[in-house]
Amino acid sequence: MRVTCPYCNCHYDIRPEILKTPIGNPKLGYGWWLRCYKCQKKFWLSNTKVMQLTATPIKANRKKQIKNVANKFGLRSNTKFKFTLKKKRINKFYIISSVIVVLSTIGYFSKDLLQNLIINRISNITQSTVTSLQLSNISYRLETVDNVNKIYITGFILNNTSTIIPINGLKVVIYSNGKEMTSWQIDPEAKNAIPGDKIYFANEKVIDKIYPNIQVGVSIL
Repeated sequence: MRVTCPYCNCHYDIRPEILKTPIGNPKLGYGWWLRCYKCQKKFWLSNTKVMQLTATPIKANRKKQIKNVANKFGLRSNTKFKFTLKKKRINKFYIISSVIVVLSTIGYFSKDLLQNLIINRISNITQSTVTSLQLSNISYRLETVDNVNKIYITGFILNNTSTIIPINGLKVVIYSNGKEMTSWQIDPEAKNAIPGDKIYFANEKVIDKIYPNIQVGVSIL
């Protein structure tokens, strides 16, 4: 028998008695699986004579396959196997639906909590990064009304970084002739500055008197 490899076209002369009894394959019919010595690829050698003499076509034994699958899952019958698979699909559907409902409910009632959690998480991540806020357009004005001396301070807090930075407060120091006279702390309404923020602040403070050669220093805590 002359056999040709369909992949590399290598030819072989094989005596029929060397081949074992042909096996049946539902798709390929009767024949043998051979491996080419040259290219090492496996190919199917059909037994045309056996196929012609066999009146009954080869069919896959569906009942046997179902029985094997049922035995694999520890089931007793085909009916129980189908029922179990259907039950598993239904249970999986209800589990997924329940999880979606719970997550939706939590997200609806805890929107603010979730936002705060995200901000805190981002803040914790960015604390290790060297970042800082900046002050801009700081100005002050002195005023005396009814013998009460006041100083008004305004300005902006800038965040030119790419991270969220918490605002702990501002410190104001009044100097006269280079000497510190008084100081206090400003707590801005905003507690966090997001990237690109420009936060305005304004503050007024009653002071003892209008100091000579006054200087005002504002710093970020």
